[in-house]
Amino acid sequence: MMKKKMLAVVLAVSVVGSTVALPVCGAEFSSGTESEESFWTGEDSTESTDAEEIHDVPEEDEITAEEIPGAPEEEQEEFTAPEEEKGEPPAENLTDAEAEAGDDDEDSQIEILEAPYKTEYMYGIEARQASDFDLRGLKIRVTNFEDETEDLTLTAYDEQFLEDSDGNMYKCSVWKGDKELEWNEDGEVSKPLAVGEYTLRVTDRNNENAASVKLPIVPVGDTLPVLNSSGTGKYSRKVKVSGKYACAKFIPKKSGTYTFTSNTSGFDWGNGYSFNLYDSKYSPVSRITSENYSGMGMSKYKVKKGEVYYLSYKLYETDKVTSLNYKVEQVQSITSVKIVEKPYSKNYYIWGNSGITWNSGKYRLYSKYGGKVKVTYSNGQTEILPTYAENKYGQALIPYVKSSGKGGYGTYDLYFSYEGSDVEVKISKGAVLKKVSASPTLKGSGTITTPVSKSDESSAQADAFRFVTGSATRYVITAKPLTFMTFVYEVGKGKTQWAGTLGGGKGIKVLKPNSVYYIAAQGSRMDVDKETFTIKPKSAKISSCTVTLSKTSCSYTGKTIKPAVTVSDGNSYLTEGTDYTLSYSNNKNPGTAAITIKGKGSYTGSIKKTFKIKVAGCTLKSVKKSGTFNVQLNWSNTSGVSGYYVYRASSKNGKYSKIATITSAKTVKYTDKKAASGKTWYYKVIPYAKINGKAVAGSSSKILSIRL
Repeated sequence: MMKKKMLAVVLAVSVVGSTVALPVCGAEFSSGTESEESFWTGEDSTESTDAEEIHDVPEEDEITAEEIPGAPEEEQEEFTAPEEEKGEPPAENLTDAEAEAGDDDEDSQIEILEAPYKTEYMYGIEARQASDFDLRGLKIRVTNFEDETEDLTLTAYDEQFLEDSDGNMYKCSVWKGDKELEWNEDGEVSKPLAVGEYTLRVTDRNNENAASVKLPIVPVGDTLPVLNSSGTGKYSRKVKVSGKYACAKFIPKKSGTYTFTSNTSGFDWGNGYSFNLYDSKYSPVSRITSENYSGMGMSKYKVKKGEVYYLSYKLYETDKVTSLNYKVEQVQSITSVKIVEKPYSKNYYIWGNSGITWNSGKYRLYSKYGGKVKVTYSNGQTEILPTYAENKYGQALIPYVKSSGKGGYGTYDLYFSYEGSDVEVKISKGAVLKKVSASPTLKGSGTITTPVSKSDESSAQADAFRFVTGSATRYVITAKPLTFMTFVYEVGKGKTQWAGTLGGGKGIKVLKPNSVYYIAAQGSRMDVDKETFTIKPKSAKISSCTVTLSKTSCSYTGKTIKPAVTVSDGNSYLTEGTDYTLSYSNNKNPGTAAITIKGKGSYTGSIKKTFKIKVAGCTLKSVKKSGTFNVQLNWSNTSGVSGYYVYRASSKNGKYSKIATITSAKTVKYTDKKAASGKTWYYKVIPYAKINGKAVAGSSSKILSIRL
C-alpha cells in the first residue's frame, strides 16, 4: 500500500454536503458527480463575493459568546477534530515550501512493464473505433514522490482507468498523432480507422503524458482464414480468437441469403447482433433484421456470388473461449407446409379499443395454441416443428387470418406461413377473433382458469382475463403453473395501460377500487395448456408496509420542509389519498421533524417517521497567504444561513478561538491580519442561522492550515 502524502493530509479539502410485452392472446398490442473533465483538471469555478460586515478580533483575546451577538454558547468554542483527522502529523514538520504547496502533489512516475496482450489490429474488421482496442494485459508501475512503487494491470474489456491503492487514477487513451480518439462504447462506425500507427498513452491525474505503447492498424493481407465450403451451400471453419475478435474471410459460391452461427462448445453465442459482416471495401453489410433469430445467436446477410466478405465477431468479457467454430449456411426456400397436429384452441382475444387493423387483407395473430407443422425445403430436407418454434433458418411461423372486406370480430380460416415465405397452410374456421372485453371476468375475488399458448420455444403465455375490483385496494394474486411473471393492466379513459407485474407466481398488488383490470401470466412450462388464477382481497396495517423518505437529513431553509414519501407493500407501491394520508409536524426549524402516515382503504393504523433539520455546513476551500503576513480564507456559500464564524488555533487538535463573525451569508472570504509569522495556523469555518433571535450553529468545515 502506498502511503498518503503528509502534504495532502494537511492541506486536503473535503466537501460537506447539505411490457415485458403483454402475452397478447390474439393481436399486437402496445401500452401505454463529478465530470471526468473536472476530475482530471481539478478546476473549481465557484467565485467568492466581496466581504460585507466583518468584525476583526485581536488574536490575543479569546472571544466568548457574549461578546458577539447571536454567537453560540461558550462550550461551542471548544472543537475536537473529527476522528479521521486525529493521529496525522502536525504541519510544523513540513518545510515552508511544502506548506505553501497545498494539494499540488508531485506527479507519479509511470513505467509500462508489459504491453497489452494484443498490439496489432487488422484494418476494417477489428479496431474501427477507440473502444475496439483491447487494452487488457497492460501492466504499469507507478512510483510516488517517496519512491514507493505499485504495479497495476488492466483486466477488463474497454477499461480506460487504473486506480492505485491511494485512489489515484491513471487514464489509458488511444491517440493518432496529437489527437485523442473519442472513446465510444457502443455502435458501429461506417468508416474504419485508417491503417497506421496509433498510440496507447497512460497519463496521471494532471493529464500529463507519462508512458506510451504503439498499437498499429495493419492491412488484412492474405493470412486471414477462409471458410471452407462443403459444396451444399454450407461453410465452416474453426477460427482462432485474437484479443476480443474472431475474424475470417467468406467467399460465397452462390448469391442469396445466408445464416451465420457457431456450434462452439461451452460458448454462449448469445445475441446474433454481436456478429458483423463487411464487404471487400470494409463497409458494413446491412443485417437482415428479425424479431426472432437474433436472439437465437444467428445473424442473416444477403451476399453476392464470388465477392470477398470479412467476418468479425466481437466477444463479450465473459466469453472464455480461444476459438470459434463458424457455421454459414445458405437459406433454402420453403416448398410446402403441412399441418401435422391442429392447435388445441382457436380463440384469439383482441386488445385495445380500436378494433382490428387489417394490412392488405391480413390480420396477424401472435399466440400459437399448440399444434405441429411439417416444412419442406427446396433441397428436399424436411422439419417437423411446433407452431411456436423457429425453423433451422431462424424463420418464425406466423399465424394470421384474411378478410376480403373490412374484417372484424368473428370466425375465420386460420393460416400459417413462415417469415419471408409465400407458402401457407390453412385450417378451416380455425380462428375466432373476440373483443378482449369478451374474455372471462372475475369480480371482487375468486378463482378463474384460462388457456395457455406458446409464443416461442421457451415461453408460454396464459390468456388474460378481466378482473373487476371491489371496494378493497389490496389483493393477493396467485397464478400457477406458469409462475415466471404475472402481468396486470389497467383499463380506463379509452386505453389499456400497464399497471405492474408480480414475480414468482404470487404477490400482493394494490389496485384502484371499483376499477377494471386485465391480468395475464407468463412462464417457461411447455407441458401445460391451462393457467389458474386466484385473487383475494386482504387488509393490512400500514405499519407492515415499507416507508422510505427521500431525505432523512435536511438543511434549514426558513421554510417548511416536506421530503417525498414512498410507501410500498411487497412489490406494490401505495397511492397517497387512496391508501394513506400524510401529515407533518415540527418541519420548519432545526431539530427533529415528524411525518405521520395514516392508512386508508384496505390499510389501517398509522406509522410515524422522523427526519432531521440542521443548519448546513460549508466547505473551507482554501487558506493561503495574502501579502507578506496576512492569511486569506475562502469558503463555499451556504443557503439558509445568516453568516459564518471564523476560528483559528495554533495546533490542529488544540483550542480554537473565534476571530471573526461574518454577518452576511453572501460573504465567503475573510482575511486574517493578526496571525503571527513563523508559526503554522489552523482554521475552520462554521455557518450559523438566527432563529427566533437565537443563533444556531451548523457543522464545522474541515480544518486547513498554513505556515507563515
